[in-house]
Amino acid sequence: MFRNSRRTFLAALLLPFVIGAAAPPALADDTSSDRTAELRKILLAQPGMREQLLASYKGQAATSVRLEWLIRTGVMCHLLAEDDAKTIFAAGAEELEYAASLLADEDKPAAEIYLEGVRAGAFRSAEVISELNDEACRHFGRPGGPLTKIMTWTGKRQYTAQGTLASPRTIP
Repeated sequence: MFRNSRRTFLAALLLPFVIGAAAPPALADDTSSDRTAELRKILLAQPGMREQLLASYKGQAATSVRLEWLIRTGVMCHLLAEDDAKTIFAAGAEELEYAASLLADEDKPAAEIYLEGVRAGAFRSAEVISELNDEACRHFGRPGGPLTKIMTWTGKRQYTAQGTLASPRTIP
C-alpha cells in the first residue's frame, strides 16, 4: 500500500518534468507524436495518473486563458505588438493542446467543458475596457510585470525588474 502511494506521489511530482522533456510542443513532428502516444499509454497505466493528467490539463487551461486575458490587455494598452500577441497565443494553445493529448479519452469531453467554463468566467467577469486606464497600463508594462512575463512566451529574452534573465514561458 505504502509503495503504491509513494510511487503515485513521486509520479505527481515528476509529471511536469516528464511531460516537458518527453516531447516539447515546439518540436512537434511525427516522431514526437509517436513518443507522446507512447508516453500517454505509459502514464495512463500508472495508478492515479489519470487524475494527475486531468489536473495538469486544468492548470494549463487556466494558464492559457490567463495568457489570452493578458494579451488583450497588452494590445489594448498598445504595449504588445500584434505579431508578439499571435506568437504568445499560439504558444499557450500549443501547450494546452499537448496537455489535452495526454488525457484519457473519457476525460476529454470534461476537459473541454472545463476550458469553456474557465474562459467564460474570465471574459465575462469583467469588461477589459472599463478596467484599463493609464495607471493600469503603466502597471501592466512595468519592468518585471505582466508584460515581461507574457513576453517570455515569444522566445525572446526578457529581464526581470532586478535585471536578471527571466525564465522561458514564465507563468503569468
